[in-house]
Amino acid sequence: MKNVRLLEITIAVCIICFFLFGCNNKNAADSMFKVLDQQSTGLHFTNQLTPSPAFNLFSYMYYYNGAGIGSGDF
Repeated sequence: MKNVRLLEITIAVCIICFFLFGCNNKNAADSMFKVLDQQSTGLHFTNQLTPSPAFNLFSYMYYYNGAGIGSGDF
């Protein structure tokens, strides 16, 4: 019974260490991607939402979620 308790404590400590030391903050210089401005990409996008009684956050749950733009270089 004592061995089971020791195993549980060891697993808990390992999980806590994993969450504490597993997530780190990398520098922006190490990133694979970089943010480009509108002038260099040629993409100009403005998300202009006009809520109405028929089309609002309460009747359409994804009102603010899906409007956006993405591009890739393949």
